[in-house]
Amino acid sequence: MFKRSLLLIILSVCLVLSGGCGGSSKNSNGNSIVLSSDYAGYEVDYKLTYKATYTDYEVNPAEKGSFKGFHHIISINDAGIFKTADYNEKSAYKYGDYVKKQNSEYYDFGYWDEEEGEDKTYDDGYLMFEVPLVEGIETPYGKVLRSEKITLLGKTYDAWYIEDESEGTDDDGNLEYELEKIWFVPYIGEVRCEYIEKSNGKITFEGRYELSSAKFEAYKASKSLVFGQPTSIKADNQVQGTRNKKSRLFDREKF
Repeated sequence: MFKRSLLLIILSVCLVLSGGCGGSSKNSNGNSIVLSSDYAGYEVDYKLTYKATYTDYEVNPAEKGSFKGFHHIISINDAGIFKTADYNEKSAYKYGDYVKKQNSEYYDFGYWDEEEGEDKTYDDGYLMFEVPLVEGIETPYGKVLRSEKITLLGKTYDAWYIEDESEGTDDDGNLEYELEKIWFVPYIGEVRCEYIEKSNGKITFEGRYELSSAKFEAYKASKSLVFGQPTSIKADNQVQGTRNKKSRLFDREKF
């Protein structure tokens, strides 16, 4: 029932490196936010770290927890396709997406999943979003509703607020409802997410995560996670952006 996010990958957000440009913010714990040179954060070695909290009401007593989650741009191939990795400290389970940027457009070109042993790309990518984002457009992560101010590590940023709401009936006839709220900051990416899930009107799960650092760091991959030769599949097999695009940190299969 859970769909992993991104922005977007779950979507991701001037370099403060030698020869780069930009700015950063830092808190008393030494965590900092370094901007990417790419509007959506697609730049090799760009790593976003999140602090997540959640409550799972489907167990008795309700389970509360917290953990760190990560979104990492780990490599790019000769065709200009980025490989991303999503993982957290609660599990060794890793997965990610293939994304290609063409001018101001970002295309989904496939996915990989270490646990499932899958590594697939589409023959032709499909458009996820175009930048700069503007109010009213639809993305795989929801509709861009408005611009808001958001404070991270003591610094205020202009963010786009994106919301996605869905409901349906499961195989047992239960009415399932999901609401996801995402805040996206240009040149960083997804910086905050609030997620709630209900069954027959009763909350079954709720969680929240927020960016705690953004920096450039080489990805330490096992041999199985280097950029390989994924199997090509037809674009017909796409699920129109719902796969691996929502609530990436709260997929309970990973806990």
